[in-house]
Amino acid sequence: MCRMSYVAFSHSFALHCVRRLSAKTEISLHSIKPGYIMPTLLKKDSIMRLIQNTLCLCAFLLCFAFAAPGEVQAEYKIGPEDVLQISFWQQPTLDQTVTVRRDGKITISIIGEITAAGLKPAELAKKIGERANYYNPAISQAAVTVLGFNSQKVYINGQVTHPGAYAFEELPDVWTLIKEAGGVAEMADLSRVTLIRGSKDAGRIMTINIEKLVASGEFDDIPGLYPGDIVEVPRMPGGIAGSGLPRADRERRNIVFITGAVTRSGPINLEEGMDVLDALVMAGGTTVDADLRKVRVISKHQGYSSVMTIDLDKYSSEGTPRRYVLRAEDTVVLPRKTGGLFRVGWGTFRDIVAITATVVSTVVLVDQIGRR
Repeated sequence: MCRMSYVAFSHSFALHCVRRLSAKTEISLHSIKPGYIMPTLLKKDSIMRLIQNTLCLCAFLLCFAFAAPGEVQAEYKIGPEDVLQISFWQQPTLDQTVTVRRDGKITISIIGEITAAGLKPAELAKKIGERANYYNPAISQAAVTVLGFNSQKVYINGQVTHPGAYAFEELPDVWTLIKEAGGVAEMADLSRVTLIRGSKDAGRIMTINIEKLVASGEFDDIPGLYPGDIVEVPRMPGGIAGSGLPRADRERRNIVFITGAVTRSGPINLEEGMDVLDALVMAGGTTVDADLRKVRVISKHQGYSSVMTIDLDKYSSEGTPRRYVLRAEDTVVLPRKTGGLFRVGWGTFRDIVAITATVVSTVVLVDQIGRR
């Protein structure tokens, strides 16, 4: 809202200057150097176009500078089996944790049953606040926090380190799920991974050559997951060892590499159980322009690599996504924030002030010359 108001002000300012200049007649500028008289006639239409274009450019730059650096993602919609925290800041004694039933409803002590499935947390909070206010006028607002994304649950079985059910706020692809399950076991055959659809295209069975896709870097071709999907990692025929893509290599050096927007780039010693956030702390912390939403982890797997993007900003505030434990010789890349045409921050504000001051000075100068 503030960004739109600021751009509207810039546009109004430009129109004001143009209206003032429209009343001027043609302006004659003469050289002040003795002995030379170089009459240069600047038509008022030319000056008005120049000033108008300059000010419009300034407004355009302001729009980019104050724009958010990333796109707004669609907000999560609540589903069956999700665990919700319902809070009433005006009456904390009424706070409670509930689980969405199969029929999509929840029961809250002050209002009874209410449908939650299919709503965004903000939408459900508004409905609860309105219903609660009917029974207790002292309550006008409620807050809804999703503690467990159980409606977004998928399953993985077979030759992985930790088979079982996994829940995500945003469902990943098959390869990411395998890594979330701790990687593959010694006898895993990643050339014949089976995906059984559980909701969308329910019952459809797909066979995926994960080994080939990862080796060739074709990560976009790895199928994404939907709620209820089942992934099966089979055993290699004949009992021979598989490629073991995410399996730890004991011959690797016990270090990880940190680079990007950190205080100290370079290798650090890998300690048992160290995750990405721990590694950034060991690197002296982040710089002021670090983009914690797009931290990349590059893992080496026998001649090729895989890249994972982690939102540490969300992890530090909400505890999601699941923590990623670093492996030997992983590389953590922390990018810097960028926004529009300028880098977001003080530098952006300084550039805009300089541009605006220059334009205003030009307008004042032209206005004074026109009065003579």
